[in-house]
Amino acid sequence: MQVKIENGKLKQSIELLFNLSLKGKKSRHRNKLINLMKERFKEVEEQRIELLKEHAEKDDEGEPIKEENAYKLADREAFMKDF
Repeated sequence: MQVKIENGKLKQSIELLFNLSLKGKKSRHRNKLINLMKERFKEVEEQRIELLKEHAEKDDEGEPIKEENAYKLADREAFMKDF
């Protein structure tokens, strides 16, 4: 069986599966799927942060500028296209 979930909906899907009341074999399969989805979510978040750093405005030392726990984007449209 193949399951396709959009990257943007991984977190909601994990929460939905986690809240299901299952027992026995079904519960073990759910946990296996949740673990796979968590790994993928972690990858997607790491890639998103790397893209944010690439598209962020840089300071004099070439480091991304961060404002209020968020990177200041130089070109939001380019970031969204890459994301």
